Amino acid sequence: MKKTISIIAALCMIVSVFASFGCVNASADTTFAALYSSEVYFSKYGITDRYVYVQTDGSHSDQEVYVHYRYRYNYETHGYIWNDSKAEYVTTLSDGTKIWKASMRSDNVPAEYAIKYVANGVETWNNNNGNNFGAEQLGDNCNITINRGSCNYYDGASVSVVLKNLAYEKNVAVRVT
Repeated sequence: MKKTISIIAALCMIVSVFASFGCVNASADTTFAALYSSEVYFSKYGITDRYVYVQTDGSHSDQEVYVHYRYRYNYETHGYIWNDSKAEYVTTLSDGTKIWKASMRSDNVPAEYAIKYVANGVETWNNNNGNNFGAEQLGDNCNITINRGSCNYYDGASVSVVLKNLAYEKNVAVRVT
């Protein structure tokens, strides 16, 4: 009995030593990076270009943000091709959080993506609680996003607006400049 306990204790110590050095944490923790908003800025012939805005906590100076997204369907392997887009820093908000912007292009496939965040050598993912993000979505801290529409001589301009469901009734005004 004592020998078994000694072996288990030794194994626990060895595992804890290896676990504390050189590991990459690839958990689905959303405390460091969250979706702020996304918007389509070009869509034609099945190709959709969109910006994805990511909000990070701003506490690390060496942050890197990526959007891992579904790019197109591969008919040879019968699966999707996924790409990574490195986000660029945009601004720091008044609460100290940072906003990043990544561009992604989908070719005849519905939008689907997850957020990868790297800070101090630790990698975390936000995959919307296992559901991935898609289409035009808003994060917890953004109330509205606009999808640039098209404009032509005969039909005028079209713009889509995505609103967070803050109340049953909403008043929305659009100003074109």
